[in-house]
Amino acid sequence: PLLAMLRSLVTNWLKESLSHSNPMAGRLVDCFFRWLRSGSSRILPSDLLDRLLLSMDRALDRLRGHLRQLGCTIVHSNGHR
Repeated sequence: PLLAMLRSLVTNWLKESLSHSNPMAGRLVDCFFRWLRSGSSRILPSDLLDRLLLSMDRALDRLRGHLRQLGCTIVHSNGHR
């Protein structure tokens, strides 16, 4: 139940950030994922955390690809920040 509640909370932050351009919700999502990636969260087993990190890296790669298709020049991108 705790992980389901946490998932719901982060999902709502993400929806709020994307649909209503709420900068605070976006900041909360960023901080959550940064904390989760840090390894100090100890909330997920290591294999599940590895899967999550791989998924996040793939999403970042897709975003970079879409930006390049739109003609953008990516100066710097880092999944850890």
